[in-house]
Amino acid sequence: MGIKVDDYDLIELFECEPDYLYEKEQGIFMINKMDDVGIRLLMLVSIHEQRCKIDLINAHNDKALIELKFMNVIKIERKENTLLIISKDKKEPYTVWFTPRIALQSITF
Repeated sequence: MGIKVDDYDLIELFECEPDYLYEKEQGIFMINKMDDVGIRLLMLVSIHEQRCKIDLINAHNDKALIELKFMNVIKIERKENTLLIISKDKKEPYTVWFTPRIALQSITF
């Protein structure tokens, strides 16, 4: 079935267009945004495999701060200045905030 995602919502939130890695029909793209303190959010999505990966990277030294992988994603949507990643395995969506700075929802391990 694939992930439901609106390219226009992503463009508004990330302030750039998704970069499709192959043909657009294959549904694999990445998109990124950097905040004002040098934290870069990189999101890689495979629509048909229902996978999403988020990396937070320190742009000053190009070191990864955190890497999150989501499986069984059914929808990625924008709600104002937040990104919601909705998985069929979870009751609540995972939230990424874009203002005032990029922030991730806390995770309990």
